[in-house]
Amino acid sequence: TTRNAVNIDKTKHEKYQDLSKGKDAPFSNMWQVFLVAACVGLEAKRRLPLRTAEKVFSWSEQLASDDLLALIAALGIAATQDPLIVGDQDKLLLVLEEYANGGIDELYDELMTAKSDRILTLAQLALQAGKPA
Repeated sequence: TTRNAVNIDKTKHEKYQDLSKGKDAPFSNMWQVFLVAACVGLEAKRRLPLRTAEKVFSWSEQLASDDLLALIAALGIAATQDPLIVGDQDKLLLVLEEYANGGIDELYDELMTAKSDRILTLAQLALQAGKPA
């Protein structure tokens, strides 16, 4: 069976919450944080396996729109240089989870500590890619 759970490292859960909840949070939900953290991790070539996996949302509930699937496919292909990853949801999820795990610390530091415009701009561009014109 195909895995539906999207996991983060349990030790990073608080960072995801800080970035997605509260009046100063730059994102409105965890899947946005997850995708942007994956972009940051990929950009930094930082892929870290999850030590303790914790489900934060379901693929089918949050990531199944065509626009997001196109972004996810692009990330997966860029990460692996293998277009066939698009047809393997389990492998694609693992790759995204590990790059998100590699990018969440930098994303958090840039947005919550340094208040960097560079990462926020990247996040806004990534999220705009998921909106119809």
